[in-house]
Amino acid sequence: MLDKAAVGKIDFSKSNLYTLSIRLSADGFSFFIHDPFSASGLHYFTYPIDSSVPFLANVREMLMGDVFRHVYKRVNVVYADSRFTCVPNGFGAGEEDGCRAFFHYNHKAKENDLVLCNEWGKGNLKILFAVDRFVWDLLSRFNPDVHAYSPAYLLLAYFGNKASWGNTRKMFACMEDGFLYVFCFERGHLLFANSFAVQDASDAAYYLLYAWKQQGYAQERDELHVTESLVSLSGNLLDELRAFVHHVFVMNPDSEFCRLFAGDAAAVPFDLQSVLLFDFK
Repeated sequence: MLDKAAVGKIDFSKSNLYTLSIRLSADGFSFFIHDPFSASGLHYFTYPIDSSVPFLANVREMLMGDVFRHVYKRVNVVYADSRFTCVPNGFGAGEEDGCRAFFHYNHKAKENDLVLCNEWGKGNLKILFAVDRFVWDLLSRFNPDVHAYSPAYLLLAYFGNKASWGNTRKMFACMEDGFLYVFCFERGHLLFANSFAVQDASDAAYYLLYAWKQQGYAQERDELHVTESLVSLSGNLLDELRAFVHHVFVMNPDSEFCRLFAGDAAAVPFDLQSVLLFDFK
């Protein structure tokens, strides 16, 4: 399962000073242990799952490991479900039933859905998303103060900071777990946010160009920024996009992340990287 030699290098006697960030996906789990007081104190691990048993059983098995028997200063969980809905910050304040009903109006309900939210203060928005109720109960028993994040929120927070640069309108796109996340901004203000299931570069190009046209972006002036994870779908995706959009840029967030992490940043899901690039307290 885990690299025991790598785990053995961590001084767990100081775990109360560390941040544990976990990413839960149907394709596998991964997590960081971050010692903020050490220049080399960022440790990344992947945890393969057994697809023949329920998702909850895999989470329970992981949490029984030695790494999770310690007390951490902070525990973050990225729950990799592509469903999300943006609403104004004041919407459904204190009304769990109202948020759940609105979320399920936009997305088909799954068994045991528990609707949570992240607040994006810069945009005065609330991002509604769903986790499995029993998985959440298990995580809450592991750490009562666990912080859950939607991948959409983490990406929105990162791209939202970049979107305020300059005077052009900007579109940002990222691939995670077979889903294309698209965010459109005008001078830092969110115009559009959605996720799409894609199988190949043609799917991605279709959704990106459709959103570009729908938002009325200017071909010669406005900007499209895509991550390496999206470009890797096909070597000619950039050519397809540049036939219709003059300013297409490939983002390299790894350069920021590598200030903290000396390993292969390209192998780390970007939403998990984002937890460490920003303070979400």
